Amino acid sequence: MFNNAENSVEQPYWLVIGDSHVDAIVAGTKHLTLPCKSILVGGATAVGMRNPNSATNALSQFRDAVIPARSNAIPVLQLGEVDCGFVIWYRAEKLGDSIEAQMLASIKAYFGFVDELLCAGYPTVVVTGAVIPTIRDGELGVEVAKSSSRGYCDTGRADPAHPRI
Repeated sequence: MFNNAENSVEQPYWLVIGDSHVDAIVAGTKHLTLPCKSILVGGATAVGMRNPNSATNALSQFRDAVIPARSNAIPVLQLGEVDCGFVIWYRAEKLGDSIEAQMLASIKAYFGFVDELLCAGYPTVVVTGAVIPTIRDGELGVEVAKSSSRGYCDTGRADPAHPRI
């Protein structure tokens, strides 16, 4: 790659898009050869990607930042932890739906946005996995934890497959 006044070619870069977990990815990129830029919307959720009227307005913010496609950007999406740790259970109970149906709704919304990026001209989109919940039991100062008095952020959920952290 080179950069001069006559003929400038921008180096490829990671464009990390997501919720507060973006910071962890960005911190790790200092060890990579490609530079990194990020777009963080705190509280963004995968299921919110289907809702243009969500409280965070994440879908609109992400679209405005990445469409039309940026040349040499490689989008890296980091969403889903809040869905896995809270939203799926909350929406299942609120809507009288199954947890599986809510999980599928989150996945469908997430990959709908991936499809938008591919159709916009990005040849590659990287999707990271949801990390384990980062909200500790009883951590009431966190906005997501405050939104439920029913303990959805309690990773114990009386299920041995979901131990307390």
